[in-house]
Amino acid sequence: MGFRRKDLSIAGYIADINVLDAATLAPVKSEHVHFDGSKETLTFDGKHVEVRSQDPGGQVQTKTFETLTPAFDFTGGMWPTFFAAQRLQLGYSGVMPEFFDAEKGYETLPFRVVGRESVKAGSRGFIKAWIVECPDPQGGVQRFWISEAPPYLIRFTIPPVPGNPFEQTFEMLE
Repeated sequence: MGFRRKDLSIAGYIADINVLDAATLAPVKSEHVHFDGSKETLTFDGKHVEVRSQDPGGQVQTKTFETLTPAFDFTGGMWPTFFAAQRLQLGYSGVMPEFFDAEKGYETLPFRVVGRESVKAGSRGFIKAWIVECPDPQGGVQRFWISEAPPYLIRFTIPPVPGNPFEQTFEMLE
C-alpha cells in the first residue's frame, strides 16, 4: 500500500506478507516492512511465537513467547482480512484477537461498522465500501474502508500517535 503525506504526495510504501496454513488458516509467518525500512517478522508454531524486529538502521531484536492456545495473527495488515470475513452491516460490532508485542502477547481489539460510502479505489474507480472503526493501540481511532469483493481493503487511516503527530492515510494506488 502507498503512504501519502498530508499534501497527498507519496511518501513511501508498506508491505505485509502473511503465510497461512492452507488447511486451518493458522498463521505460519508474517512479515511487515514499513516505509522507514524497519521490519517485523513473526513466526508461529502452534503456541510458540517468535518476533524478530529490525529497526531502520539494521539492528535486530528477537523475542519469543508462548500463548495459551494456538495463535492466530490479526496484526495490522491482517485486520482487513478479518473484517472482510465478517458479515458487515451498519452497527455490526465485535472483537478480534490482536498481537501488540512480545511483552503483552495477545489481546482483543473491538471494532464497529459505522457507515458505508463510495471510495476511490485506484484505477478501479469508485467502490462501495463499509467503514469500520477500531481503537488504535496507541490512541485515537483507525478507520478502514472494506469492499465486499477483492481486494477488500480500499483505504485506511491511522490517527496521530506518540512519535507521529500526523494522521496517516493508506489507499489503493493501482
